[in-house]
Amino acid sequence: AVSVELGYSCSAGIAHSMTLAKLGSSLHKPNMQTVLPTAAMGPLLATLPIERIKGLGGDVLGRQLRDEMGITTVGDLARVPLATLYAKFDSKTTSKASRGSAAWLYRIARGVDLDEVTDEQRPKSHGAGKNFLRSRTGSITDRVALKFWLGELAAQVCDQLSQEEAEGRAATR
Repeated sequence: AVSVELGYSCSAGIAHSMTLAKLGSSLHKPNMQTVLPTAAMGPLLATLPIERIKGLGGDVLGRQLRDEMGITTVGDLARVPLATLYAKFDSKTTSKASRGSAAWLYRIARGVDLDEVTDEQRPKSHGAGKNFLRSRTGSITDRVALKFWLGELAAQVCDQLSQEEAEGRAATR
């Protein structure tokens, strides 16, 4: 129906958590729906590269797992004892439930994600700004400069809107 009515391909993942549903939607593109039952998690995660899990890709945490611990698959991560993860990743500033904590790593390696499913919120407004008091430009004192900077800032907002539209996140007209 999406393809016929809107001309878009549509993939979806159905799983018991948001992270795994997102993973499922990426497994069989384009135009496929993927159901990931709880019983299928073990075999799927055993060989899955850690980069496929949101939060373990190219960021600092993913690099730490790969470079410092030799972990390349979710199965590798599942074999790391919780005590080792606590020693390596938990600090006084890390919440036990937060993404990147030892508890989160331990759970996600077993297909357990406590993140709630939430609607993606579109911004209600867009804007661009420049602090003239702290820049080399200084205060605007003439119409020519004002027109220039209004044009620059308006162009930035237009670029934001164009990027959202290209990514399919633009508000409907």
